[in-house]
Amino acid sequence: MVFNIPFLPSDLIKDLIYSLNPQEKIIIGESATRLNEGEPLFHPQFLAIIKELRRAFPKTLIQITTNGILLSPKIQEALSSLNPIELVISFNSLKASKRASLLGDPHPEETIQHFYYLVRSGIKFQASFILALPFLEELPESLKIVEDLGAYYVRLLLPGGSKWAPRDLQGSMEDWLKLKERMLLLRKRVGIPLVIEPPLISDLKTEVEGVIRGSPAEKCGLKAEDVILKINGKEPDSRQEAFKIINQAENPQLEVQRGSQSLEFTIFKKMGEKSGLVFSNDLDVESLRGLSSAIPEKGKGVCLTSELAFKVVSLAFQKYLPQVPVLPVPSLSFGGSIRTLGLLAVQDFRVLLSALKGNGRSFDWVIVNPIFQEDGLDLRGENLQALEKEFSLTLIYPS
Repeated sequence: MVFNIPFLPSDLIKDLIYSLNPQEKIIIGESATRLNEGEPLFHPQFLAIIKELRRAFPKTLIQITTNGILLSPKIQEALSSLNPIELVISFNSLKASKRASLLGDPHPEETIQHFYYLVRSGIKFQASFILALPFLEELPESLKIVEDLGAYYVRLLLPGGSKWAPRDLQGSMEDWLKLKERMLLLRKRVGIPLVIEPPLISDLKTEVEGVIRGSPAEKCGLKAEDVILKINGKEPDSRQEAFKIINQAENPQLEVQRGSQSLEFTIFKKMGEKSGLVFSNDLDVESLRGLSSAIPEKGKGVCLTSELAFKVVSLAFQKYLPQVPVLPVPSLSFGGSIRTLGLLAVQDFRVLLSALKGNGRSFDWVIVNPIFQEDGLDLRGENLQALEKEFSLTLIYPS
């Protein structure tokens, strides 16, 4: 669950804390849907709030996203004493000059020295780098450094720009695909998983993106680019499904395609223990299986999704709900290379539905991703439910 640290009186913050679900990972500093994340370490009560969270939930994982500027040894030691803690550190650059000029770091040399303290503090962390042109030349060296510092996983973020950004910063799908090809080559030189976001996948092939060091999956011999064909004799229908089944199982037996070879592996682990396999995020097909009972028997419907997810969603619907057409929603509000679902605006859906209606294609119900179900609001604060009244339709969310 996402917990954005508010500037509120301490008693109200406590009320918010104790309303959280202890069974779910608590995410601080990063939002799954809306642009309300920020640098949590700037909050004057940051450590006090983390301590209160730990008192409330002694065993719940707390994940904190930070740019690292305030990640001093003192802060690291305090967080280490409050485990389980996981940091997502936006490194982007480990060159002092670039951190000062491009990242706004007021004390870049000191920040870099603080990063080297991570080895001593022993805090579990993953690293992220935006694949912007100024940082690409130093990226191989930076990846080696964070690997030596103990990062177990690296997120490589494709640079995006809206239609208001300078044209050379807006990016394009062609630019992204070239960057992805370059990063796939770089992955072979690094010993920790590198995952590209957004993943730019167009299939549901259960290919392994990486294997975490020291994990049960590494110990049994699995590698990046292995394709999981069967788990305990059953074919998984997506990467997400493979990830869930393997992690939930005890000693899962896998049939794997590695190049032209067909191999078999057993991951020796406890039920519910993570395997260490890393997959790109694609689709939760389990929710689609349950959609058939939620779809009205009468009337016409459609599934609307983002341009990036269109091919993957279409493949899944062809298998589970072939009677429902799938259409991509262009990102007109923000434009440029802003194409992910969470950055679509209600107006984008409105424009597409209006165009379809003008061409004689109106619908009684529309399936949309549950990412809009949390508060129903887009980045402009407009509620998706407004479409129901405007177009006389029902919105359906996969559970």
